[in-house]
Amino acid sequence: MNAFDEIYVLVLHGSAKKQEKAPDGSKDENIFPIQQGVCVSLFVRRKKRSQKPAKVFHAELFGRREAKHEFLFRNDVKKVKWTRLSPASPMHYFVPKDDALRERYESFWSVKDIFPVNSVGIVTSRDHFAIAFTQEEMEQRIKKFRNPSFTDGKIAFEFDLKDTSSFSLEKARKALLADKNWKEKILPILYRPFDRRFIIYDASILERPRREVMKNMIEENLGLIATRQVNGAFRHVGVANSLMESCAISSKTKEINYLFPLYVYESARNGADIDDVEKEKKPNLNAQFVAALEAKIGARATPEKIFRYLYAALHSPRYRARYEEFLKSDFPRVPLPKSKQRFETLSKLGEELIAYHLLLPKKFAKAKLALAGEGVADEKRRVVEKPTFDEKKNRLYVNSSIFFERVEKEVWEFEIGGYQVLRKWLLEREGRALSLGDAETVQKIIIALRETIRLMKEIDEIFEE
Repeated sequence: MNAFDEIYVLVLHGSAKKQEKAPDGSKDENIFPIQQGVCVSLFVRRKKRSQKPAKVFHAELFGRREAKHEFLFRNDVKKVKWTRLSPASPMHYFVPKDDALRERYESFWSVKDIFPVNSVGIVTSRDHFAIAFTQEEMEQRIKKFRNPSFTDGKIAFEFDLKDTSSFSLEKARKALLADKNWKEKILPILYRPFDRRFIIYDASILERPRREVMKNMIEENLGLIATRQVNGAFRHVGVANSLMESCAISSKTKEINYLFPLYVYESARNGADIDDVEKEKKPNLNAQFVAALEAKIGARATPEKIFRYLYAALHSPRYRARYEEFLKSDFPRVPLPKSKQRFETLSKLGEELIAYHLLLPKKFAKAKLALAGEGVADEKRRVVEKPTFDEKKNRLYVNSSIFFERVEKEVWEFEIGGYQVLRKWLLEREGRALSLGDAETVQKIIIALRETIRLMKEIDEIFEE
């Protein structure tokens, strides 16, 4: 805006990634045979420039490809009906926004500011080796990796490992061979929604271990999961009580996930991959935010209650819908509670949500396994194929004969971040036999999603920004 006098942005939509439709619900097509949406932008810079920021104009076009082509051929910049915009700091949107709503939203606290210590989740660059479904599976893998009787070539071939600018197979094997405490580095990690696996948390193996943040998750802790940018509807909130992979709630091609730990631990010594940590833990909360919140409710608030309140607020469907456009372009912002009563009630609902999302045992004491079908007792018959859903019978099929009963359509379709939760969890295990333990986990996820839908409705009845 400082470099040009006028800016014209003609948005032609057509994004297959966002599954865009015209405002009337009709089909919207791209002007090119590509998935990414398209716009035409014209930047005007005059010889004698004004010292003022550019005037910004916007127009948009939905519909069929042929209709868009015809419009573009028949019109020029002077014939388009433009809307004058007033882009403002910090985002300088080049699309129409409700300025009053934007100002309201930007008065809220960003999670980035609430939790000073934060980072992107762990990036391994070799998930197939560094992450395993079970602790035992990982132990056997690393035992072989450390075994000096196997050549580097054999290990590289068996585990499909290649040297890169940041990874040396030879150095990694030597480092783990010299580490007598390597088993202590096999730790739980949240890999995908409700998908808890095990990682070898060693800097010689991982591309980006994010140790400055993740060391705090090795101890007792909670972490809020959020993203900086979102494609489509906002549903990008999660919780972890362990290490977290960078795409735990959304796919690598779309949005990278950040972790915001509730507590930070001071290390007793430096330099190790996993530090010994002192007993003392400190809240990872901005003191100014805490003071503002406590002033608003007229009472003291524990870190746990604040975390639960934030988690509940971010699950309000009305909040998500109202601020959808702003939630797409930066870390989510959360309003302060209106009163102590609302804070306490939402905190309680947030506590329930967190318990279900972490699959805490206390929430599933009476859960009964609703797995049925021909040969269900035989684990060999429970091999996961592409999951399908029978809407008439409310059944979730693991394969052609084995299924989970009493699964509602809204539970099957429920999404967290970029994933349809149940479908993603099962697809990750395609070709593997579903153990009874796995089946119980699926049953818990079904219950957790059903309760999430209920709790989100309750939150909406109370939440007010």
